[in-house]
Amino acid sequence: MRTSLDTGESITSITCDRGRAAIVGSEGTVLLASGTNVVRMPSGFDRGWHGVSGARDETTWIAGAGGRIATIEEDYVRTATAGPTVPLRDVATIGGALVGVGEWGRIVREREHGFEESTSPTDAGLAALAAIDESRLLAVGDLGAIVEVRWDGATLVQSPTDASLRDVLIGSDGRVLVVGTGGTLLRGTVESLSASRVRDAGDLWAVEGTPDEAIAVGDGGTVVRITSTGAERVPCDTERSLRAVLRTGDGGTWAVGEAGTIVRIGANGCTREHDGDATLDAIAHGPDGRPLAVGERGTALARSADGTWSPIELDLGGNHAREIERLGRHVYVVGTGGVIVRHVIADGT
Repeated sequence: MRTSLDTGESITSITCDRGRAAIVGSEGTVLLASGTNVVRMPSGFDRGWHGVSGARDETTWIAGAGGRIATIEEDYVRTATAGPTVPLRDVATIGGALVGVGEWGRIVREREHGFEESTSPTDAGLAALAAIDESRLLAVGDLGAIVEVRWDGATLVQSPTDASLRDVLIGSDGRVLVVGTGGTLLRGTVESLSASRVRDAGDLWAVEGTPDEAIAVGDGGTVVRITSTGAERVPCDTERSLRAVLRTGDGGTWAVGEAGTIVRIGANGCTREHDGDATLDAIAHGPDGRPLAVGERGTALARSADGTWSPIELDLGGNHAREIERLGRHVYVVGTGGVIVRHVIADGT
Protein backbone atom coordinates (compact mmCIF):
# COMPACT_ATOMS: atom_id res chain seq x y z
CA MET A 1 0.00 0.00 0.00
CA ARG A 2 1.11 3.61 -0.47
CA THR A 3 0.57 6.27 2.14
CA SER A 4 -1.16 9.54 1.40
CA LEU A 5 2.24 11.17 1.93
CA ASP A 6 4.11 9.02 -0.60
CA THR A 7 7.67 10.46 -0.78
CA GLY A 8 8.89 8.28 -3.64
CA GLU A 9 11.83 7.07 -1.58
CA SER A 10 12.68 3.64 -0.18
CA ILE A 11 11.44 2.78 3.30
CA THR A 12 14.38 1.42 5.28
CA SER A 13 13.00 0.53 8.72
CA ILE A 14 9.88 0.46 10.88
CA THR A 15 9.23 0.10 14.62
CA CYS A 16 6.58 0.75 17.27
CA ASP A 17 6.57 4.13 19.01
CA ARG A 18 4.01 4.85 21.74
CA GLY A 19 1.34 2.83 19.98
CA ARG A 20 2.19 4.28 16.57
CA ALA A 21 4.28 2.94 13.70
CA ALA A 22 7.48 4.92 13.20
CA ILE A 23 8.77 4.63 9.63
CA VAL A 24 12.03 6.02 8.22
CA GLY A 25 13.30 6.35 4.65
CA SER A 26 16.34 6.58 2.42
CA GLU A 27 16.10 10.36 1.95
CA GLY A 28 15.62 11.50 5.53
CA THR A 29 11.85 11.01 5.86
CA VAL A 30 10.31 10.17 9.25
CA LEU A 31 6.63 9.10 9.22
CA LEU A 32 4.28 8.30 12.10
CA ALA A 33 1.34 6.05 11.19
CA SER A 34 -1.74 5.06 13.18
CA GLY A 35 -4.57 3.25 11.44
CA THR A 36 -5.06 5.02 8.12
CA ASN A 37 -3.56 8.31 9.35
CA VAL A 38 0.01 9.16 8.39
CA VAL A 39 1.97 12.24 9.52
CA ARG A 40 5.34 13.33 8.20
CA MET A 41 7.74 14.76 10.82
CA PRO A 42 10.45 17.23 9.78
CA SER A 43 13.86 15.71 10.55
CA GLY A 44 16.21 18.37 9.15
CA PHE A 45 18.01 15.54 7.35
CA ASP A 46 18.02 14.64 3.66
CA ARG A 47 20.25 11.56 3.71
CA GLY A 48 19.34 7.96 4.44
CA TRP A 49 18.13 6.62 7.76
CA HIS A 50 19.53 3.11 8.27
CA GLY A 51 17.33 1.96 11.13
CA VAL A 52 14.79 2.88 13.81
CA SER A 53 14.26 1.07 17.09
CA GLY A 54 11.77 1.56 19.92
CA ALA A 55 10.52 -0.30 22.99
CA ARG A 56 7.48 0.01 25.23
CA ASP A 57 7.70 3.15 27.39
CA GLU A 58 11.19 3.91 26.07
CA THR A 59 12.65 6.49 23.67
CA THR A 60 12.66 5.58 19.96
CA TRP A 61 16.06 6.05 18.33
CA ILE A 62 16.99 6.55 14.66
CA ALA A 63 20.44 5.99 13.12
CA GLY A 64 21.44 7.34 9.74
CA ALA A 65 24.18 8.15 7.25
CA GLY A 66 27.26 10.07 8.33
CA GLY A 67 26.84 9.14 11.98
CA ARG A 68 23.51 10.96 12.42
CA ILE A 69 21.56 9.80 15.48
CA ALA A 70 18.16 11.20 16.48
CA THR A 71 15.21 10.43 18.75
CA ILE A 72 11.47 10.60 18.05
CA GLU A 73 9.73 12.70 20.67
CA GLU A 74 5.93 13.14 20.99
CA ASP A 75 5.62 15.44 17.98
CA TYR A 76 9.10 16.19 16.65
CA VAL A 77 12.49 14.64 15.79
CA ARG A 78 15.38 15.62 18.08
CA THR A 79 18.93 15.33 16.72
CA ALA A 80 21.34 13.71 19.17
CA THR A 81 24.43 13.89 16.95
CA ALA A 82 25.08 15.65 13.68
CA GLY A 83 27.99 15.09 11.36
CA PRO A 84 30.76 12.49 11.28
CA THR A 85 31.32 10.33 14.33
CA VAL A 86 34.82 9.30 13.27
CA PRO A 87 37.30 9.00 16.18
CA LEU A 88 39.48 12.06 15.59
CA ARG A 89 43.19 12.18 16.45
CA ASP A 90 44.26 15.69 15.48
CA VAL A 91 43.01 18.97 14.02
CA ALA A 92 44.47 21.94 12.17
CA THR A 93 43.15 24.71 9.91
CA ILE A 94 43.26 25.61 6.23
CA GLY A 95 42.19 29.18 5.53
CA GLY A 96 40.55 29.36 8.96
CA ALA A 97 38.44 26.21 8.39
CA LEU A 98 38.99 23.27 10.73
CA VAL A 99 40.30 19.97 9.35
CA GLY A 100 40.41 16.79 11.44
CA VAL A 101 42.00 13.39 10.78
CA GLY A 102 41.39 10.07 12.46
CA GLU A 103 40.96 6.34 12.21
CA TRP A 104 40.65 4.52 8.87
CA GLY A 105 42.24 7.47 7.07
CA ARG A 106 39.20 9.64 7.64
CA ILE A 107 39.45 13.36 6.88
CA VAL A 108 36.76 15.65 8.30
CA ARG A 109 36.36 19.24 7.11
CA GLU A 110 34.48 22.23 8.46
CA ARG A 111 32.00 23.53 5.90
CA GLU A 112 29.46 26.35 5.91
CA HIS A 113 26.74 24.17 7.44
CA GLY A 114 28.87 22.00 9.73
CA PHE A 115 31.40 19.19 9.48
CA GLU A 116 31.51 16.56 6.76
CA GLU A 117 33.75 13.70 5.72
CA SER A 118 35.82 14.18 2.58
CA THR A 119 37.60 11.73 0.28
CA SER A 120 40.84 10.29 1.64
CA PRO A 121 43.60 8.60 -0.40
CA THR A 122 44.25 6.00 2.33
CA ASP A 123 42.45 3.76 4.81
CA ALA A 124 45.43 3.77 7.17
CA GLY A 125 44.69 5.55 10.44
CA LEU A 126 45.95 9.14 10.53
CA ALA A 127 47.45 10.25 13.82
CA ALA A 128 48.74 13.81 13.47
CA LEU A 129 48.58 17.00 11.39
CA ALA A 130 50.93 19.94 10.87
CA ALA A 131 50.73 23.00 8.62
CA ILE A 132 53.05 23.10 5.61
CA ASP A 133 51.81 26.59 4.73
CA GLU A 134 48.52 28.51 4.78
CA SER A 135 46.93 26.26 2.15
CA ARG A 136 48.39 22.82 2.90
CA LEU A 137 48.59 20.38 5.81
CA LEU A 138 50.65 17.23 6.26
CA ALA A 139 49.06 14.20 7.95
CA VAL A 140 50.98 11.11 9.10
CA GLY A 141 49.72 7.74 10.29
CA ASP A 142 49.81 3.96 10.28
CA LEU A 143 52.04 1.88 7.99
CA GLY A 144 54.09 4.91 6.99
CA ALA A 145 51.11 6.82 5.56
CA ILE A 146 51.86 10.45 4.69
CA VAL A 147 49.08 12.58 3.19
CA GLU A 148 49.15 16.15 1.88
CA VAL A 149 45.79 17.79 2.61
CA ARG A 150 44.69 20.80 0.55
CA TRP A 151 41.46 22.78 0.55
CA ASP A 152 40.25 20.89 -2.54
CA GLY A 153 41.47 17.35 -1.79
CA ALA A 154 44.22 15.13 -0.43
CA THR A 155 47.03 13.06 -2.00
CA LEU A 156 49.51 10.47 -0.77
CA VAL A 157 53.15 11.50 -0.36
CA GLN A 158 55.90 8.95 -1.01
CA SER A 159 57.05 7.51 2.31
CA PRO A 160 60.51 6.08 3.10
CA THR A 161 59.15 3.72 5.79
CA ASP A 162 56.35 1.32 6.64
CA ALA A 163 56.61 2.08 10.36
CA SER A 164 53.52 3.64 11.88
CA LEU A 165 53.99 7.41 12.25
CA ARG A 166 52.61 9.13 15.35
CA ASP A 167 53.50 12.84 15.29
CA VAL A 168 54.92 15.50 12.99
CA LEU A 169 56.62 18.91 13.24
CA ILE A 170 57.22 21.34 10.36
CA GLY A 171 59.58 24.28 10.75
CA SER A 172 59.14 27.75 9.31
CA ASP A 173 61.67 26.82 6.59
CA GLY A 174 59.63 23.78 5.51
CA ARG A 175 61.81 21.14 7.14
CA VAL A 176 59.93 18.17 8.60
CA LEU A 177 60.48 15.94 11.64
CA VAL A 178 58.28 12.86 12.14
CA VAL A 179 58.40 10.25 14.94
CA GLY A 180 56.92 6.75 14.98
CA THR A 181 57.10 3.14 16.04
CA GLY A 182 60.40 1.40 16.67
CA GLY A 183 62.11 4.72 17.36
CA THR A 184 61.54 5.85 13.76
CA LEU A 185 62.55 9.37 12.77
CA LEU A 186 61.82 10.98 9.40
CA ARG A 187 63.70 14.13 8.40
CA GLY A 188 63.83 16.34 5.33
CA THR A 189 61.20 18.18 3.33
CA VAL A 190 57.75 17.05 2.23
CA GLU A 191 59.18 16.18 -1.20
CA SER A 192 62.24 14.33 0.17
CA LEU A 193 62.13 12.49 3.50
CA SER A 194 64.72 10.05 4.84
CA ALA A 195 64.26 7.54 7.66
CA SER A 196 66.46 6.63 10.63
CA ARG A 197 65.95 5.08 14.06
CA VAL A 198 66.80 5.92 17.65
CA ARG A 199 68.35 2.73 19.02
CA ASP A 200 66.45 0.97 21.82
CA ALA A 201 63.86 3.77 21.93
CA GLY A 202 60.74 1.66 21.37
CA ASP A 203 57.66 3.34 19.93
CA LEU A 204 57.68 7.15 19.93
CA TRP A 205 54.22 8.71 20.35
CA ALA A 206 54.74 12.47 20.30
CA VAL A 207 57.25 15.21 19.56
CA GLU A 208 57.34 18.90 20.51
CA GLY A 209 59.67 21.72 19.51
CA THR A 210 61.32 22.38 16.14
CA PRO A 211 63.04 20.02 13.67
CA ASP A 212 66.39 21.29 15.03
CA GLU A 213 65.55 21.00 18.75
CA ALA A 214 62.75 18.78 20.01
CA ILE A 215 61.68 16.39 22.76
CA ALA A 216 60.04 13.09 21.80
CA VAL A 217 58.34 10.68 24.21
CA GLY A 218 57.15 7.10 23.95
CA ASP A 219 56.79 3.62 25.37
CA GLY A 220 58.35 2.55 28.67
CA GLY A 221 58.93 6.12 29.80
CA THR A 222 61.14 6.90 26.81
CA VAL A 223 62.27 10.53 26.51
CA VAL A 224 64.53 11.52 23.60
CA ARG A 225 66.19 14.87 22.99
CA ILE A 226 66.47 15.43 19.22
CA THR A 227 68.81 17.96 17.58
CA SER A 228 69.81 18.66 13.99
CA THR A 229 72.79 16.33 14.39
CA GLY A 230 71.35 13.40 16.31
CA ALA A 231 69.29 12.13 19.23
CA GLU A 232 70.03 11.15 22.82
CA ARG A 233 68.02 9.50 25.59
CA VAL A 234 67.00 11.46 28.69
CA PRO A 235 66.66 9.31 31.85
CA CYS A 236 63.09 9.20 33.18
CA ASP A 237 62.05 7.33 36.32
CA THR A 238 58.91 5.68 34.93
CA GLU A 239 58.16 2.59 32.87
CA ARG A 240 54.74 3.82 31.80
CA SER A 241 54.13 4.79 28.21
CA LEU A 242 54.22 8.56 27.61
CA ARG A 243 51.72 9.68 24.96
CA ALA A 244 52.14 13.46 24.60
CA VAL A 245 54.57 16.26 25.43
CA LEU A 246 54.35 20.04 25.93
CA ARG A 247 57.11 22.66 26.00
CA THR A 248 56.34 26.14 27.35
CA GLY A 249 57.92 29.48 26.60
CA ASP A 250 59.58 29.62 30.05
CA GLY A 251 61.45 26.36 29.48
CA GLY A 252 59.04 23.98 31.21
CA THR A 253 58.47 20.59 29.59
CA TRP A 254 55.79 18.07 30.62
CA ALA A 255 54.80 14.64 29.33
CA VAL A 256 51.63 12.64 30.04
CA GLY A 257 50.70 9.01 29.58
CA GLU A 258 49.37 5.77 30.97
CA ALA A 259 47.54 5.58 34.31
CA GLY A 260 47.37 9.36 34.62
CA THR A 261 51.15 9.76 34.66
CA ILE A 262 52.42 13.34 34.37
CA VAL A 263 56.16 14.08 34.53
CA ARG A 264 58.15 17.29 34.28
CA ILE A 265 61.23 16.86 32.09
CA GLY A 266 64.41 18.69 33.07
CA ALA A 267 67.96 18.72 31.75
CA ASN A 268 68.96 15.72 33.87
CA GLY A 269 65.78 13.67 34.04
CA CYS A 270 62.10 13.60 35.04
CA THR A 271 60.14 14.62 38.13
CA ARG A 272 56.78 12.92 38.59
CA GLU A 273 53.97 15.40 39.34
CA HIS A 274 50.84 13.24 39.10
CA ASP A 275 49.60 9.64 39.10
CA GLY A 276 46.00 8.77 38.46
CA ASP A 277 43.72 6.27 36.81
CA ALA A 278 42.71 7.20 33.27
CA THR A 279 45.37 7.29 30.55
CA LEU A 280 46.17 10.80 29.35
CA ASP A 281 46.64 11.18 25.58
CA ALA A 282 47.25 14.91 25.08
CA ILE A 283 48.69 17.97 26.78
CA ALA A 284 48.73 21.61 25.65
CA HIS A 285 48.04 25.13 26.90
CA GLY A 286 44.40 25.36 27.95
CA PRO A 287 42.05 28.30 27.46
CA ASP A 288 43.48 30.10 30.52
CA GLY A 289 47.11 29.48 29.53
CA ARG A 290 47.75 26.72 32.06
CA PRO A 291 48.95 23.27 30.93
CA LEU A 292 45.88 21.11 30.29
CA ALA A 293 45.99 17.30 30.03
CA VAL A 294 43.11 15.20 28.65
CA GLY A 295 42.44 11.52 28.05
CA GLU A 296 40.20 8.54 28.67
CA ARG A 297 36.54 8.94 29.64
CA GLY A 298 36.74 12.69 29.11
CA THR A 299 39.31 13.15 31.89
CA ALA A 300 40.77 16.69 32.01
CA LEU A 301 43.40 18.01 34.44
CA ALA A 302 44.81 21.55 34.68
CA ARG A 303 48.12 22.47 36.34
CA SER A 304 48.32 25.10 39.08
CA ALA A 305 51.36 27.27 39.78
CA ASP A 306 52.29 25.08 42.75
CA GLY A 307 52.65 22.02 40.52
CA THR A 308 49.40 20.30 41.45
CA TRP A 309 46.99 18.95 38.81
CA SER A 310 43.25 19.29 39.43
CA PRO A 311 40.23 17.94 37.51
CA ILE A 312 38.19 20.37 35.41
CA GLU A 313 34.88 19.77 33.63
CA LEU A 314 34.84 19.34 29.85
CA ASP A 315 31.59 18.58 28.06
CA LEU A 316 32.88 15.48 26.26
CA GLY A 317 29.96 13.20 27.04
CA GLY A 318 32.28 10.49 28.37
CA ASN A 319 34.17 10.27 25.06
CA HIS A 320 37.92 9.80 25.15
CA ALA A 321 39.84 13.00 24.40
CA ARG A 322 42.73 12.48 21.97
CA GLU A 323 44.21 15.89 21.14
CA ILE A 324 44.27 19.57 22.16
CA GLU A 325 45.06 22.32 19.67
CA ARG A 326 45.19 26.11 20.03
CA LEU A 327 44.07 27.49 16.66
CA GLY A 328 43.43 31.18 16.22
CA ARG A 329 41.26 32.47 19.08
CA HIS A 330 40.15 29.03 20.26
CA VAL A 331 41.31 25.88 22.00
CA TYR A 332 39.92 22.67 20.48
CA VAL A 333 39.69 19.29 22.20
CA VAL A 334 38.89 16.37 19.86
CA GLY A 335 38.32 12.68 20.42
CA THR A 336 36.25 9.57 19.92
CA GLY A 337 32.70 9.78 18.65
CA GLY A 338 33.79 12.66 16.42
CA VAL A 339 33.53 14.97 19.42
CA ILE A 340 34.95 18.48 19.01
CA VAL A 341 34.86 20.88 21.97
CA ARG A 342 35.82 24.52 21.39
CA HIS A 343 36.68 27.14 24.02
CA VAL A 344 37.65 30.81 23.57
CA ILE A 345 41.23 31.56 24.68
CA ALA A 346 41.10 33.72 27.81
CA ASP A 347 44.77 34.09 28.74
CA GLY A 348 45.37 37.39 26.95
CA THR A 349 47.18 35.87 23.94
